[in-house]
Amino acid sequence: MTAARRSPGAGVAPRLPVVLTCGTAIVLAMEHNGNNVARWIRKQCFVLRWTVYYAAAVSILFFAAFGQSAFIYQQF
Repeated sequence: MTAARRSPGAGVAPRLPVVLTCGTAIVLAMEHNGNNVARWIRKQCFVLRWTVYYAAAVSILFFAAFGQSAFIYQQF
């Protein structure tokens, strides 16, 4: 498929921009209120802190684009 025939959002899940916008809004709101998000996470109990860490890792794997693009250095 040539670049001219691709849609502008090819390879991007429709829910990804919504999730990114909501996540960014939450972090910006916390930072605007004077809370440091990293410090807040570190101050939480063990279970909540690791739930946040695992949720971040799972979301990265969930929204990853595995096998949707060609290897970019294949021509070299």
